[in-house]
Amino acid sequence: MIITILCLLLFVVLTVLLEVCAYKNDEPAIRLFYVVLAFLLIPLGVIAYVKTTEELAYEKTQFERQQLIEEYENGNQFAYDDIIAFDKDLKDYKFWGSNPLVNWFYNQSIVEDVDYILYEEGE
Repeated sequence: MIITILCLLLFVVLTVLLEVCAYKNDEPAIRLFYVVLAFLLIPLGVIAYVKTTEELAYEKTQFERQQLIEEYENGNQFAYDDIIAFDKDLKDYKFWGSNPLVNWFYNQSIVEDVDYILYEEGE
């Protein structure tokens, strides 16, 4: 979120500088503006892509959780091992997602909103 705000702020500053350069009829500065603008749009595109994939990952995790619960409730004995693996992976994900040094690599909606199937929070 901070990167997006900084990119937009930089865009506003560059727009003002472009207007000043256009007023002074400074041709190289105008070309430089378009080069910097291109490099500014790249992070915004990356941010949009990452946010979209985060939402898809959250939906996939919730769907997988629901499928495992339904299989277990229907009497599938093999689903128990899958549930244990899911809870273990989710526990690791929540552990590293709560670490302030590396939490920007983890989807916070999964860390905060997805619950364990069999584990309790204190385990």
